[in-house]
Amino acid sequence: MVMVGMIMGRRPNPRWIEREARVSEVRRLVSLLAKPVRKITKRDFIEHDLGSLLNCYQGSPKRALIDAGYEPGPMKRPKGYWDVPENRERAVHEVMEITGKSSTELRKLDFIRNGYSLLVKDRSIRDLMLETGLEFHTYQQETGYWKVRDNRIRAIKDLIETLGKDPSEITKKDLNANGLSTVLGVHHGSLRSILREAGYHIEKKKPPKYWNEKENRIVATRDLVARLDKDPRRIGREDFVGAGLHSLLLKYRDEIAVNYERGEIITYDRGYLMKYATSVERALAEAGLIK
Repeated sequence: MVMVGMIMGRRPNPRWIEREARVSEVRRLVSLLAKPVRKITKRDFIEHDLGSLLNCYQGSPKRALIDAGYEPGPMKRPKGYWDVPENRERAVHEVMEITGKSSTELRKLDFIRNGYSLLVKDRSIRDLMLETGLEFHTYQQETGYWKVRDNRIRAIKDLIETLGKDPSEITKKDLNANGLSTVLGVHHGSLRSILREAGYHIEKKKPPKYWNEKENRIVATRDLVARLDKDPRRIGREDFVGAGLHSLLLKYRDEIAVNYERGEIITYDRGYLMKYATSVERALAEAGLIK
């Protein structure tokens, strides 16, 4: 497997070997700059001491932004660029370097995520590997790949991890933009069905301000714990998210929870949930499930 960062003969900065570290830093930069991602330039990365991070993406800020789940716009290449075999071969090796994957692990999604969507638009992974003289697995050429449930589940979980989104925020546009439109077809266009198959139980959209009501929050939290049949202390954020209750947890952010109150007159206690560090603990405490 080719290690990320071994690009253009440069030695990798140990700080950026792990993709998670790179993605986290790119997202921090985007938040710090507070400007449209399409306007973020190489200078922005360099001025924030992230020039070495770009070495992992062949010096391309667009590739870095795409890997972090953003849409900075298409990679510009001359007309007919992908008609040249040398360009296609070079691209395959570049994707291997960027992702750290071997040729047998590559998927079309890897090319699409890193700015090579036009390369794989009308070409199979099998054809690209054969042309480049690299090894490939049979599943990279099977026409019925998405008919296999495990393949669909792996792809959806992969997508959610890559985009860094809450499952409840995933859209059909996300699937189409990442080469998963066929998965939509398998489920007759039902996004909820796709997510449910992958283990994410997204509830139907609640009415506006539904979670503003204390009783609604308590009922949902108690139902979740009862359904999971777990010790409340072992309930985590992933349990709420997997049940489609991400928006419920947002109601326990500091700026909101500071106003929650309980008791009357002598026992009155405003902001009592603030003594709990996380939104999950606050939800469980308000529901009376932990002390």
